[in-house]
Amino acid sequence: MRHSTFRRAAAGLAVVLILILALGRYPRISNAVEVPQPGPLQIQTSGPNTPLNVGDWYSNVTGDSTYHLLIIPVPDTYPATQDITIRLFDPECYNAAGQIYDEVRDDTNNDTTDMAYADTTRFLLLAPDGVTVVQDTTYPPAADTDQQWVIFATFNTATYGAGEYELRITTADNDDNTWRIDITPDDPDGIPNGNEIGTPFMRITYQFDPPLSPPDIPEFISYDHTFWFYVPITWTQPTLTLHNFDFDYPGLMAADASITYVSPSGTTYSGTLSGNQGWNDPALGNGGTSPVRAGDSVPTEFGWWQIQLHNCYNNNQILVEAEGLPMYTDRPDHLAADVGLTKVRTTPSPVPVGGTVSFDVTMTNNGLTAITTLPLEDTYDPTYLDFQSALPAPDFVDEATGTLRWDNLAPPSGLVPGQSVTVTLNFTALASTAGLPGGVTVNTATVSGAVDDNDHQLPDQTASDNVAIYEEATPTSTPTSTPTSTPISTSTPTSTPTASPTPTVTPTWAPIDPRITKSGDPSQAHIGDQVTFTLTAHNYGNTPATGVRVTDQIESYLDITRVTASKGTVSWDNVSRLVTVDIGTLAPDEEVTITIETVVNETATPAPLLIENQAHLTFNEGEQRDSEIVTVEIIEESPAETATPSPEPSGAPPEIPEPLTLLLLGGGLASLAGYAALRRRT
Repeated sequence: MRHSTFRRAAAGLAVVLILILALGRYPRISNAVEVPQPGPLQIQTSGPNTPLNVGDWYSNVTGDSTYHLLIIPVPDTYPATQDITIRLFDPECYNAAGQIYDEVRDDTNNDTTDMAYADTTRFLLLAPDGVTVVQDTTYPPAADTDQQWVIFATFNTATYGAGEYELRITTADNDDNTWRIDITPDDPDGIPNGNEIGTPFMRITYQFDPPLSPPDIPEFISYDHTFWFYVPITWTQPTLTLHNFDFDYPGLMAADASITYVSPSGTTYSGTLSGNQGWNDPALGNGGTSPVRAGDSVPTEFGWWQIQLHNCYNNNQILVEAEGLPMYTDRPDHLAADVGLTKVRTTPSPVPVGGTVSFDVTMTNNGLTAITTLPLEDTYDPTYLDFQSALPAPDFVDEATGTLRWDNLAPPSGLVPGQSVTVTLNFTALASTAGLPGGVTVNTATVSGAVDDNDHQLPDQTASDNVAIYEEATPTSTPTSTPTSTPISTSTPTSTPTASPTPTVTPTWAPIDPRITKSGDPSQAHIGDQVTFTLTAHNYGNTPATGVRVTDQIESYLDITRVTASKGTVSWDNVSRLVTVDIGTLAPDEEVTITIETVVNETATPAPLLIENQAHLTFNEGEQRDSEIVTVEIIEESPAETATPSPEPSGAPPEIPEPLTLLLLGGGLASLAGYAALRRRT
């Protein structure tokens, strides 16, 4: 709103309106989520013919020429028969008494208080199928909805289903419509159990305006605000792209205005403020203007991110976004995490006295936000099981009562939605369980006191598994029919010892042979290129390997952007650059794949430069195993220059004569020029 008329109201009328506000003319809805929260931030949707320097890209014919989009995700755990009510505050373009909420323009695009020029605003709500219309209402200029809460739609998931409802908003012609939304009930039972409704937005423009400001308040007041967005563990890109549009730096921003990106672990990145009528482009610096959706790039990190705005003036629209991810005007503290707990015995049952019994306890975040505190307790009967080891090791061990405790198994940045952590437990069988109910002893894991990063204490979870233990007969000889007593080589079948008795060997003590391999791609790279390492841990033996851990020390010339593993707990940082994957138990013939994505940083000079890496695998039953040494060469030349063909082998065709070379080069350049011209026209 560059040419605002909202300072025309008389001081006396403003005071009256403020008193009305204080007396409750604008009620808060109980048990509702309101976007944005009460304050100077408003949603503002401009008409397609509004000047682009107003700051609204998506609804503008000069920009994207589409609609504003607000997402209403209703989880499938939400009660199907519970009605959901959507209310809108000031949904039309009517601008009573010159107040600040809407801006009406005449045919010359000048601000006016003449309501004859006020335009309409359409709100279209679609069901999760993206086709079914739940509500479609166009609000004309009218005093009865001006600066009032009005019911827009009431529906339930029994009719339309759970999922993401889309609210599409457009304003006609050249006016600006400023509005709010609330949804009730956003939490049907008041319990943080994952059935809450959040209201993220995509393709939305905001305006800083003090509600009902009297005319004596200066027009340009600086504000700070923090937007939030969440990066799920399913995000596959090594970087995030963050945009802002038409911030008018430095014209409509304070001299010390800034934008800062804060990662879930607290790492901060300085952003670029866009100039007039354009997107932020780091190559242009603060105040630069790019007509394309350029933006700042930061390394991917899973969890809640912040976009912090500092000293933004009120009379300036705000458009911020994270490429492909929903945004929140406030952190949605009603969203909750959810612990999924499983316990699985990974060794055979029954097991003889003296044999090894192993369990994997896996905790998965099935909720909507990160878990920051994740305690675990494991209990066993010390009459039948003797605790040997655990990975990771417990913080408390009481072998007399059979109790193991871990204070907090969440990673430093929290266990994000979809992420798992596994604890591997190893015991020695002590006595036969023949006299117990079912002939088994039970081992139980409990998560109690877990807390998410919205400070919700999560419901307790319990999971159990059991094992049968038997007394072995006196060893005699190995039956010749037992194929697992000695490994058999298919290439030398005569080596199988079937002719004479041998000492008894049970599968518990069969060979354990975990190995680690490593590869890198590409073998040559430049500064800024991505280099991906693939590690494979495979147990070639016929007995589980326990306490398996893979480590890989990444060179300082490479910045780690993402690490994934098909099994186990992953930890890494760009200070030590040590990647650690705690796999736990690796069953016979089981294979775990680990992918380490990196980017060559600016310290990789001078080129050419060789980077060497080797991964290591440790386990409880044997010595460390090492992978191949992988070499990546950092080269200085551009990809076009390095594409120079190597010397031809003998028998290769003769070189092209120089005149023909020039002819081909000229033709290629002409083709490129034509293609570039076509791209500009497109």
